[in-house]
Amino acid sequence: MAILPNDKTKKQKYLGIVLVMIIVFGIFVIWYNFFSQPDFLPSTLPPQKPEEIIIKFEFLEDAVIETLQPFPEILPFEGEVGRENPFVSYE
Repeated sequence: MAILPNDKTKKQKYLGIVLVMIIVFGIFVIWYNFFSQPDFLPSTLPPQKPEEIIIKFEFLEDAVIETLQPFPEILPFEGEVGRENPFVSYE
């Protein structure tokens, strides 16, 4: 009597092949992205001089800004903080 492979062993064989292919593909992608040399080297580019920053303070002399007034000072809280039982309703 011959021993014939059943469907489970065929499926396992195909799944094993697919798994090996996925692992090989993953190794290739990792090798290609992380270990290959870039097309250009950023260090070879000449450094650029930043533009000079100029701040114009003339806007502070505007009449509208001179009419603004500061907020009044907020005094610290005076009184008892919290309740004896915070879970009781306010009724």
